[in-house]
Amino acid sequence: MMWSMIPPIIEPFAFQDGLAEGMRTRTVCGVSRGDPPLKLLWLKDGEPLPDLLGANVTMLDQYSSLLSIPSLSASHSGEYTCVAKNPAAEIKYTAVLQTSRIRTLH
Repeated sequence: MMWSMIPPIIEPFAFQDGLAEGMRTRTVCGVSRGDPPLKLLWLKDGEPLPDLLGANVTMLDQYSSLLSIPSLSASHSGEYTCVAKNPAAEIKYTAVLQTSRIRTLH
């Protein structure tokens, strides 16, 4: 009997609106379907997350990855992509993070 591996399905995720510099944010990439072994990774603007970004990635379990940014700046704005891979397929889902500058009154 032939057994075919099920490719991953990523649950849609988004960043909250109204994020400004100095705030923090987090989002979870969850795989609702797909056979192990699964590998989850994050990209920013199509490239691996730069160390200088100060973003933390935590695996919550083998199907969920938490991306958290403790202190937002303008450099954090961009497209964040979760990549879920198994031997059957590589699937991507992208959400946009928009950070605005806080206007200070003098």
